[in-house]
Amino acid sequence: GSVSKEQQDKSIEALQNYNIDRIGVSHCTGLKASMRLAQEFQERFFFCNVGTVIEA
Repeated sequence: GSVSKEQQDKSIEALQNYNIDRIGVSHCTGLKASMRLAQEFQERFFFCNVGTVIEA
């Protein structure tokens, strides 16, 4: 199901407390939440699809 804006706000606030270099989402995140994360994390955001390779 869909996550409320309030829960999105709380989740993003919690994530911002960490020094996240990259944040990858998949289809289960949902488009609305993915777009919100993309806005918040900008160049650190990416879609993590099957076969995605993440290099350190």
